[in-house]
Amino acid sequence: MTVMTRHVLRLPSTKPLIGLGVIAASVASTLAAVAPRIQEENQHSVSLEPVCAHCEISVEEVIEFGDIGGAGAIDDENSFGIRAPNGRYYIHSFGQQFPTPVKVFGESGEFIGPLGGLGQGPGEFQTVVAIRTLPSREIAVFEATRPQMTVFSSTHEFIKTVSWRILPRHTLGVFPDGTIVVASDSRLPDQIGYPLHLVGRDGSVLRSFGSRDGALYPGSGSMERRIAISGDDHVWAASPWEFRIERWNRDGSLDKVLRRPVIYAEGGEEDDSAPAPSVVALHQDVDGLLWIYILVADPRWRDQLGDALGAHGERPLVGSRHLYRDTIIEVVDPETGDLLARTRMDARAFPVAEKLAGATVPAGEQYDIRYKVWSLEFQR
Repeated sequence: MTVMTRHVLRLPSTKPLIGLGVIAASVASTLAAVAPRIQEENQHSVSLEPVCAHCEISVEEVIEFGDIGGAGAIDDENSFGIRAPNGRYYIHSFGQQFPTPVKVFGESGEFIGPLGGLGQGPGEFQTVVAIRTLPSREIAVFEATRPQMTVFSSTHEFIKTVSWRILPRHTLGVFPDGTIVVASDSRLPDQIGYPLHLVGRDGSVLRSFGSRDGALYPGSGSMERRIAISGDDHVWAASPWEFRIERWNRDGSLDKVLRRPVIYAEGGEEDDSAPAPSVVALHQDVDGLLWIYILVADPRWRDQLGDALGAHGERPLVGSRHLYRDTIIEVVDPETGDLLARTRMDARAFPVAEKLAGATVPAGEQYDIRYKVWSLEFQR
């Protein structure tokens, strides 16, 4: 008999931060009166196992690129990318101690050069958190420390900088009309307590929304969201720490919920020290199916931890992120809540385009890293 292990991650305290208590309490009382409710038929329980016996997700390697040393080297395991409509790959590192450039690779994996430059002038940036393609096929770059969007043409000419009234985060999506929804723990009075924010093409915040039970306290895990655009007017939003995926209209109304008791249940003996499953990305494909990316423990996760204990008694990650985490990818029919198929990838993968996933992978020596892209095909 297979024993299913349920990982439970306890969220940090949701007490308001000192100095924000009055604002948060005011927002809480206002939102509690208008907390969104949806009809029972729009709430679906998603099973832990696929319901379609003959459905599958085929995974095939498409390309691997990145120089071993030199200008075209992948700077860090914590690097992310997109594939733009021009066929090129745009890779950026996040969390580096020193700024690193956005690197552009061609369809065949050849290094083309950097996008923009490092600095604070026009067409320059320092701490990149996200890159997206706009409906005009222009390339938009977002920074963690400056509230702005830097826009380049598809041939990499600098076009403009758009000032924002909110700091971008790595989780954002672009609607077909060019407006952007960003998941951000904003502290501005008219945005606090809401995890989602709709940003106009001029950088103004048109609406803050996404709170289902009233105010969410800033600084808590309950504010985090992973998102995916759904058609012209909706966005999927999921907490990393529970399997509850909500579809919001950008007018601020909640119209669908997909949920199950645990994010992922893995067979075997329970180990409380193992990295808990977490939802890291969502993507709705052209057929309307929802792809859910879930990080789980790699079988080799213990070997990646150091011996010295951290401040809270934990063993720090000193080895490879690639060997610490695997990725579960699930395909769900959002109209019924049916889990149709699931696959497991030996990589810390994220969506890079329609039917494409990418991840950094080790390339022999300790600091040699490459970027690999796979095609994903759902087959009934």
